[in-house]
Amino acid sequence: MRETIEAVKGIAESMDGVANEIRRLSENTWENSRNISAILSNIIEGITVTSRRSAGAGGLINNMSAEITGFGSTMAEMIRTLAELSAGGHGITASQGSAG
Repeated sequence: MRETIEAVKGIAESMDGVANEIRRLSENTWENSRNISAILSNIIEGITVTSRRSAGAGGLINNMSAEITGFGSTMAEMIRTLAELSAGGHGITASQGSAG
């Protein structure tokens, strides 16, 4: 009988040790999940900020493209005007040469 009681005590102590180990593992798992959650939140925040900045940069690039296109149109108009002035100047010079 005494041996049975000792055996039961040994089993109870083993079960207590197993329960403590399970509790410790559970606490570690909980702490790790909190850390992973915090890391994922930081990653998501970084992605959100990057996305917003990319959208803003895209808008700036579109604005710059429109400005460059407008500048190109202005330069083309100036070149046409200068060509017309040059042609007119040659006409004036030619008429003065034949008048003299």
